[in-house]
This record gives sequence, C-alpha cells and structure tokens, in this order.
Amino acid sequence: CSRDEDGSGDLSLLELRHLVEDLGLQPKNDEQREIFARVLEDADRDGDKSLHFNQFVTFLNKYFKETYHQAFAAFDSDGSGTLNVSELATMVYTFGYQPPKDSMQRIVAEFDKDGSGDIDEDEFQKIMAMLRGEHLQNWQERAGFSDEDVARFKGEFEAVDVDGSGCIS
Repeated sequence: CSRDEDGSGDLSLLELRHLVEDLGLQPKNDEQREIFARVLEDADRDGDKSLHFNQFVTFLNKYFKETYHQAFAAFDSDGSGTLNVSELATMVYTFGYQPPKDSMQRIVAEFDKDGSGDIDEDEFQKIMAMLRGEHLQNWQERAGFSDEDVARFKGEFEAVDVDGSGCIS
C-alpha cells in the first residue's frame, strides 16, 4: 500500500512520518521527536526536501544511533559511561529485544573489548546492531542494518516512490 497519500509521487514530511510509523520507528517522546527532525534534516544533504533511498537508509541509521545514545545516557544512572549486565539487560528489553537472560553474559563477553565486565556506549551500539540482526562485518556496507532490514526498508521505500524516480520528498 502506498504511503503517498495525495498521489503526488513525493512524500511530504507527514507522509514520511507515516512511513516511519509503519516501520515501527515513530518517536515516542519530545527528545526523540527532536532527534527525528535533526537527523532528517542531516540526511537531506542536498537540501532538496526529498530523500533518495541511500539518504533514507542513512536517516534510519543515524536515527537508531541517536536514539540509542539518548537511552544509554538515561540508563547510565551512575554516570560512569558504562552499563553493567543488569542495566544492559533492562535497556535491551526496553527496546523490545528479548534475548534469554543467560545470553546477556555471553553478549557482554563478546562485545566487552576492554574486559571490564561493563559495556561502554560504543560497545552498546554494536550490541544493538547485532540484535537488529546485523552481521558486524557488514556494518559499513549496510549502514548498520541486516540484509533483511534493507530489503524491508527498500520495499517500503519503493511503495512510496510511485513515479519510480528513486527519490521521495
């Protein structure tokens, strides 16, 4: 189903917001809405008020990273710049991921490069990418998304690119 509600062949900001909602990525609070607006403006590098598919993927990647950054700061209750296994598990579950509790220790061991037993923000970003189904070796190639994510995003993008130009606005 097309998200191009007015049939113009372009996406207005409202239509783009509907697409993002359809993908389950809608901002849930004022801070996330501010992140959404800022990241959207950043993604439209040429300022033409339209997003080509690659710009759309860049937007989604930056939006995830900024949202995870905001959440990391909120869950780092002691201001240490790290999360312990319990804080990490709570945060991961908050984002809707539900790995078995016993796997959290394994995840920490795999991603805790400094061996501290805690997870810093960079390590957390990588964990969240992995939990999104991303293979870390393809991080740059796929902007942090799995092949399945890219295929799903491309299908959603093509549904709103009614003129087939490869561009939505």
